[in-house]
Amino acid sequence: MTARSLRRPPAKAWTLAIVATLGIGAILAGAAMLAGADGLVPALLGVVGMVGLAPREAPMPAKAGMVALLAVSGGAAAAVGADAALLPLVVGATALATIPFTIRYGAVALAVPVLPAVIGALGGQGGPWSTALLAAFGALGVAVVVRLIGLKAPATPVKVPVAWGHGIVLALLAAVAVAVVLWQEWGHGYWMVIGLCVVLSPEHLKVRAETGARVVGTAIGAVVAIGLAVVLPHWLVLVVAGVAMVAALAYAAIDRRVELIALQTITVVSAGAAADPDTTWEIALARVVAIGAGAVVALIGAELVVAGLERRVEESEQNGAPASDG
Repeated sequence: MTARSLRRPPAKAWTLAIVATLGIGAILAGAAMLAGADGLVPALLGVVGMVGLAPREAPMPAKAGMVALLAVSGGAAAAVGADAALLPLVVGATALATIPFTIRYGAVALAVPVLPAVIGALGGQGGPWSTALLAAFGALGVAVVVRLIGLKAPATPVKVPVAWGHGIVLALLAAVAVAVVLWQEWGHGYWMVIGLCVVLSPEHLKVRAETGARVVGTAIGAVVAIGLAVVLPHWLVLVVAGVAMVAALAYAAIDRRVELIALQTITVVSAGAAADPDTTWEIALARVVAIGAGAVVALIGAELVVAGLERRVEESEQNGAPASDG
């Protein structure tokens, strides 16, 4: 029986999820001790950006390179802030810089451009050097946690033409999305960039499945989170956010995408509701609209470009001229 065929996480998945949550909590606590509340976002985004590569069978120089990329992109975003001309360039350049990782290890760097997009949209918290160090701290921390837990995953190389096409499309779409969000001054609009980046895989068939999962899971999670915020006291809503985070990691272990995404949404919306109950509906609606919009844009990009590149590579291989796999 494969992990994907399981409907509920087994005991081992829950154990790993709890340990991983404690590890991430320790990373964020360390970031808060180093830089106060402003250190939480860069460190968390460093964790998110690194988590794709951390369990892969990759040499230490490659993982060090990912840490450096996250640090540099975070610092650059903090330097330019919410500049509608410069931040899209930083995000686009970050997406292009992930191409070598995609070629060698697969879709391990999809969330990396999210870091500069969010840091810049929030106005560059804490300054360039602090942001760079905290992003590196989060990335290194999650790499250590993954190693201690013993999580391992094989590298899944992507053909060079497909990886380049995917990287260029991701860079262009992410840059445009950031520019639009800043120009329109959309609150939580950076969630659109998150939806776009995490959905736009170099395998276009996965993009189709992930788009549906993102839209459905986000909607379900938002509705559940609103209901919980209405009936539960504020302190208990915060507890729910923590439990949902653990459950999301457990469902990630068995690759149940809709459940994972719904639980992620419950975590985000519940945390916001606990901080300010009056914004629950606003946060939930913004999450659904922004993530859904980003996912749809990613699907369009994948169907127009990535799918065609995959077909050309397949035709080239059938004609006896195999495309390079890096």
